[in-house]
Amino acid sequence: MVAVLLSPVYQHVWGQCKIGKSIAVFFAVSDYQEDALLSNLSQPIKEARDLAGILANHYGFDTIVIENPDKLRIEAAINLLSDATDRGDNDQLLLYFSGHGERAYFLPKDSDRDRPSASAIALDRSFFTQVDALPFFHQLIVFDACFSGSLSLCKSGSSRPNITDRLLERLKQQSQERILSCHQQNSTRLVLTSADANSKSPASSKVAFEFRNFLTSNTDGNILFMEQLEPRISTLPSNPLFDYFTCGANPAGRFLFIPQNILQRHQGDHACAIATDHCGPEDAPGEEALPTDPSGLSYFVDDINGQQWITGNLRYKQNEQSDLYIFKDKKTGIEKTVRETKYGRLYTWDEAKSACNSLSGHEWRLPSLQDWRALIATLTKPYFEEHDKIKRTAKHKFEAIKSIVEASKKGNEERRVWKFEKGGFRTFKGKYQGLGEKGLYWTIDEANGNSDAKAISFSERNGLEETQIYKEWALSCMCVKDIQ
Repeated sequence: MVAVLLSPVYQHVWGQCKIGKSIAVFFAVSDYQEDALLSNLSQPIKEARDLAGILANHYGFDTIVIENPDKLRIEAAINLLSDATDRGDNDQLLLYFSGHGERAYFLPKDSDRDRPSASAIALDRSFFTQVDALPFFHQLIVFDACFSGSLSLCKSGSSRPNITDRLLERLKQQSQERILSCHQQNSTRLVLTSADANSKSPASSKVAFEFRNFLTSNTDGNILFMEQLEPRISTLPSNPLFDYFTCGANPAGRFLFIPQNILQRHQGDHACAIATDHCGPEDAPGEEALPTDPSGLSYFVDDINGQQWITGNLRYKQNEQSDLYIFKDKKTGIEKTVRETKYGRLYTWDEAKSACNSLSGHEWRLPSLQDWRALIATLTKPYFEEHDKIKRTAKHKFEAIKSIVEASKKGNEERRVWKFEKGGFRTFKGKYQGLGEKGLYWTIDEANGNSDAKAISFSERNGLEETQIYKEWALSCMCVKDIQ
């Protein structure tokens, strides 16, 4: 049945704003067979059908309710979603799980609490990594079950900022054009639970009740943000959790509910210029505004060595030359483009300098070779202290960086999540190479009579090393600024 939802993509076009397809898949379990201690539930299927109808009739979602699924059926449905290779650039996916829960598990129809790892859905990092890889730009997962807040989230700098009255007012005042513009630029990875790790959910779900009222009380026909639901659920006795489910999630990302009256309007009546003001920092209150590029994309940072670093690859489309990695599909020979969400964009040396200088907050710049050396020494120091007999070779430095990235994803480090994505490179002849195999990062230092520049290279094959590259090649980019 899920295959019905994966029919060829359609997109509503609001001027230049593409409103992607929205899909909701409900896994609702009322009947439990394998474990005599698990009582049957009267509400999950009813509540799922109700919410699915509202989403379909009022907000244009394609919906499916999978009733009383066992573990294999849930896994098969998610795997089928992963095969949706023809998804649009701005599609949304809602996964809604309702039924019994145990700590760190959602319980399908055939669950046996004595064998949870074999019969239940583990709410661990592996699950969220699998969902994150699904080809949907915006994702929302809801777990409506007891103890659902016991799921394993990345807790290294990724916790979602609190929703404030100021934020809600700003969201309410935004024009539809700006909402849709920011939506197509910033991905979403949100999770909502009906309870914390130690609380049970009532038989008749309060979260489902508030979700339903949230959707049906939109009498003005406005675009709704998922964040607007939080004030309705934040005071519930079960202490629901509302957070990111991936490390380094985009704080400017929004999961939207777009009413039919907007979806059905005549096409092309309104242009949707790309937002040039911020889509992120002032929407994500915290200790300090996150740096934002002129297109509205915002970036997580880490303070280290008296400096502040962008912890992921720059994604700003400065011009048509600061492009994405393009490759030919080996089977079809058709050129495809890798989206910038994970790997970032590729920049010539001059473009990289300009892109860093354009970030909000002022004084952002392309790092020097000395900046990189100091950063790498600091990040790898704990690894080499723990493995004191290992020499600081290029290979071992690369392994140390990998361990830092993995540790921060698991929440074992206090620092921000570092994401040294291997985005490949483009030669001056326009040939793309190395995607997923090598990460090359510019430095400000010139070489070879100023025709080349120094760069940092990350790869499994050669480790972490310094190199120099012709300035007209296009590499990845991180930025830094001094804070002392």
